[in-house]
Amino acid sequence: MDPIADVRLDLEEAARESDYSAVNTLWVALLKLANLEEGKSEFARMIKLLDGIPAEAVTAIVNDPAVDSLLKLDPPLETVVSHPREKLETAKVAAALGKVRTYRLAAPREALVGLGFVLKAVRNKREHGFKTRAGPRDLEILCSARQLLDKLSNAALDGRTSAEPLSWPTDMNQNEDSEAV
Repeated sequence: MDPIADVRLDLEEAARESDYSAVNTLWVALLKLANLEEGKSEFARMIKLLDGIPAEAVTAIVNDPAVDSLLKLDPPLETVVSHPREKLETAKVAAALGKVRTYRLAAPREALVGLGFVLKAVRNKREHGFKTRAGPRDLEILCSARQLLDKLSNAALDGRTSAEPLSWPTDMNQNEDSEAV
């Protein structure tokens, strides 16, 4: 099957799924798109994919009300353990959220990298069994993550299939060996 057609099917499926399921489906769709890009690491391929999203779309994503929901979560993300085996990434997620807050207006692409890290953390918590289908806090987090992953996946697909790549800030390319967005 054509990889782009496969991603489109994932996006269609996610539209029918619960927030709990859609978060994973949308993350996988984003990874499938990133894997079509050149790059030595998953992070480098993801950056290359996100590079193709037009500036207006990046700005809209990082300023979406769903981002505000994640930023204003009380208690903050990665500060509440839901299971004895859950390991928190408090400092890393707090730093990524800080990057979103700091750069969303002045440097949206940098904010998007921080947001990507947060979305990956949420998806990983869900995938490893630390999010539930019905917990009120989990529902709030997963609903926001789903909305943002949907917008990000669709923008990346549109950018991949229709636009010329843009340039990222120079310091962003130095993180090629870092974890994927």
